[in-house]
Amino acid sequence: LGEWIHSWDTPREEDLIQNFMSVEVSKELDDILLPHIASLQKLLDSPDLNQYGAEAYPVIDYIFIPFCGDISSHEYAKIARWFSENVPGASGQVEKWLGGMPLVHAFTLVVAHRKASDFEKRIEARNEEWNDSMLLKMAWADLMISYPTNSFVADVDLECLTALEARMFEDSEEAGPAGNQQWGLDAGQHHRRWNVYLGIPD
Repeated sequence: LGEWIHSWDTPREEDLIQNFMSVEVSKELDDILLPHIASLQKLLDSPDLNQYGAEAYPVIDYIFIPFCGDISSHEYAKIARWFSENVPGASGQVEKWLGGMPLVHAFTLVVAHRKASDFEKRIEARNEEWNDSMLLKMAWADLMISYPTNSFVADVDLECLTALEARMFEDSEEAGPAGNQQWGLDAGQHHRRWNVYLGIPD
């Protein structure tokens, strides 16, 4: 018998974010975020965020922050790694910024850079004054309403395989005579003596 990766061990979107140090950081992120290290560190280190205005940090007005706009999980992980490696003190305080205000402000800066020309055209069309504060405000608004194009795509094959394997390797009274880890006993050991029941989720 062979050896394979169980469906529940197949990497998913959330795994990519949790293991953000495994992704490569692009030069684009350096160009966008390096000039803002000081402002990002303020958010990371400050015990009182109210001392900073929402014009400089639009994210401050929100306590719970579920927004990442149309930034994909892969880009989320890249920005997280950049943050960890470049903002002083960030690598030792991951729980303080991963999914929190400092990282989401970094998302805002990335969106502001990438969509600046589009935002500027909108402001000009409304005959309003264009400045950095307006740019951040529009980037934050975009972050709250946009979403990745694949955010509603589900891997149906993977979900079905997960359900199938859960039934195949059921090891409880519900499995009846097929339980008690009977899989493969009629055909010998798996490759490298792999135990197919190891790591099965409860």
